[in-house]
Amino acid sequence: ENYPPLPNYELYAYQRASGIFWILTDLEEVRNKDIEYVVVEEYFLRGYSTIPPDLLNFLKQKGTLLKSFYPYDGSEIQTEPVFDQMDAFYVPYSNFGGIKRPGPVIRIYELRE
Repeated sequence: ENYPPLPNYELYAYQRASGIFWILTDLEEVRNKDIEYVVVEEYFLRGYSTIPPDLLNFLKQKGTLLKSFYPYDGSEIQTEPVFDQMDAFYVPYSNFGGIKRPGPVIRIYELRE
């Protein structure tokens, strides 16, 4: 019931002016730093690729979706693929309809003031 442990995401920040990457420990740090972009992944493998509700709400309020990259043909899946939830390779073992390559959906957001 407590798997994966929350938060189940890592926040990495890059500050263009200084050229420095650092790891943030919670979403409040994103709010308090001069973060320009956020990249998230989401897919059917919920233990590996779920956007937590607090981060999703933050992106809806403060973010503009710039680009999405999909592992299937077009931007919509034709059938819901079946995965081994313990397998982090993002390759379904059934219902391949529309799957072009393994991997999660990647979305890039630009943060607004």
